[in-house]
Amino acid sequence: MEAQSAETMPPEPAAMEPAPPPASEPAPAPEAAPAPEPDPPAAAEPAAESAAPPTPLSDEQIAAVSEASNTAEIDLSKLAQTKAKDARVKKFAATMVQHHTDAKKKQTQVQTKAKLIPAESPVTQKMKTDVDAGLSALKAAAPADFDKTYVELQVKLHQDTLDTIDKQLLPSVKNAELKTLLTDMRPVVEGHLTQAKELQAALAGAAPGATAGAKAGPTPVAAPGAAAGPTAVAAPGTPGAIPASAPAAAPAATPAVTSKK
Repeated sequence: MEAQSAETMPPEPAAMEPAPPPASEPAPAPEAAPAPEPDPPAAAEPAAESAAPPTPLSDEQIAAVSEASNTAEIDLSKLAQTKAKDARVKKFAATMVQHHTDAKKKQTQVQTKAKLIPAESPVTQKMKTDVDAGLSALKAAAPADFDKTYVELQVKLHQDTLDTIDKQLLPSVKNAELKTLLTDMRPVVEGHLTQAKELQAALAGAAPGATAGAKAGPTPVAAPGAAAGPTAVAAPGTPGAIPASAPAAAPAATPAVTSKK
């Protein structure tokens, strides 16, 4: 019976594997942090104030500036009188020497009468530095470039001098005679600047290597009765050759007329 009961007993159910735990739902994405609000636009900065006016100069410092300007023009232009090639440049340089020599004499008279002793200032120091650099450039310039270099320097220095008179010298001067001297000097400096610019333009328009004032020579004309030389004809097959025209046919001979007896 035990054997039979063992055979008739139903088999034990197979052990079932435990079901996998249900997949967990993905964690919700963290909410994005709200974007920070942009900072309010900065208040517009006030427009930059204009540059502070230059420091006023004393009459002694003004006298030094004027004296340095005249001396510089004399030195530079004397050099140009000896090294310039263009006749117009030589003439301009001679004018500069004459005018600035006269101005220097008048200033000496004013300084003596007003008992002014010229005194250095940053304006004078800058002017002398610029002039020294210009003088070195002139001495180093090639002969073909000297005229152009000198005239360009004249344009720069006269423009600088005119600006200095308007912005620093006339607004600061106290002595009446020195002020009159500067007032009379201004239109002269402005005239020099105009002349220098015109000369600069004239030199720029000249053909390289051309001598100032030189005119192109006339085209040579063959002497009357001289036969013109034959026109060269390119060999056949040469690119661009123009085929020689066929020689003109000789006129037909006139038939002889027999006389009747």
